[in-house]
Amino acid sequence: MNNLTTVSMVLAITAMVVNGESIRSSYSSNGIGGSMSYPGTSNRPPYPTNPQYPNNNNNNEVVAFTAIRASRYSQGTNSNVKFDRTITDLGYGWDSNSGEFKAYYSGAYVFSWSGVSPSSNNFRLTLMKNGLEVGQIWGDRIGYQSGANTVVLELNAGDRVYLRVSEGQLYEPDSSNRGYTTFSGYKLN
Repeated sequence: MNNLTTVSMVLAITAMVVNGESIRSSYSSNGIGGSMSYPGTSNRPPYPTNPQYPNNNNNNEVVAFTAIRASRYSQGTNSNVKFDRTITDLGYGWDSNSGEFKAYYSGAYVFSWSGVSPSSNNFRLTLMKNGLEVGQIWGDRIGYQSGANTVVLELNAGDRVYLRVSEGQLYEPDSSNRGYTTFSGYKLN
C-alpha cells in the first residue's frame, strides 16, 4: 500500500471539522480523486458569471483550492497551466477549466506552487496576477530538478491569479497518474 492510498483511506474514514462543523470526505478505491461535502454548500449556487463582488467576506466563508498535474497541453513555454485534477475547491474562486483563481472577495491570499523539470530541459514557472509576474520558480536541465514557492498577495475582488510556463517545459510522467505540478491557494482573512 503506497502513502497516497494510506492517506486517502485515513481521509475516507476521518470526520474533519471546520469552524465547528463536520466535513465528510469520500475517495475512490484506488486512492485517486474523490469529492468532499461541506456544510451549507450542497445547494451552493454556481460561481456568478457576471458577479457583483462584495467588499468583504462577512460570513467568513472558507476559500481554498488545490490542483495537481499539469495538463498535457499546458506544459510548454508560454502556456498558462491547466490542471488534470482538482483536489480541493472550497468557496468561490477556483476555475478548474481555465486553471485560474478569480478572487470573489477582497483580502489577503496565500498561493503556493511547485513543478519539476524533465531530465534534459529546464523550466521557469511564474505566478501571474492580472497578467503581471509576481513570483517564480526555476528547475535546471540537469536531471529532474524541482522548484517551489509561496507568496502572500493582497487581492481585490475580480483579480485573477494563475501559473504560466515562462521558460522551458514541465515534467508530468505518462506512466503515472501522479502530479508533479501543484497549485494551491487560500484566503487568510
